[in-house]
Amino acid sequence: MEHIFEAFQNSFQPDEKAIFIANVKDEKNEEGDLMLTNKRMVFYPAKPKEIYDVLFINIDLIDTVTRTEKGLIVSSGDKKGTYEIEHLKEDFIQKLKGLNANIQLS
Repeated sequence: MEHIFEAFQNSFQPDEKAIFIANVKDEKNEEGDLMLTNKRMVFYPAKPKEIYDVLFINIDLIDTVTRTEKGLIVSSGDKKGTYEIEHLKEDFIQKLKGLNANIQLS
């Protein structure tokens, strides 16, 4: 798995505002979430064994972030759809807002 993270992080240009979000499972098959940006921010509960449901978008194209009972839904015109993030909460919203002030929160 580590080579995936390294390859992704090395693919960023210094001024590029892209984001990689994925669901992950760790060695105990517990689910979590992963977020990578060119700022090297990474969130997940344990070292992931499996990565699935990958979303790779430009941060500037995220339209809205909606709070739900389970976590957040990120909507992007880039993918013409949504992506639900179950474990990342308020700190994730604030980090996204810091990267794109035009994101609407609901």
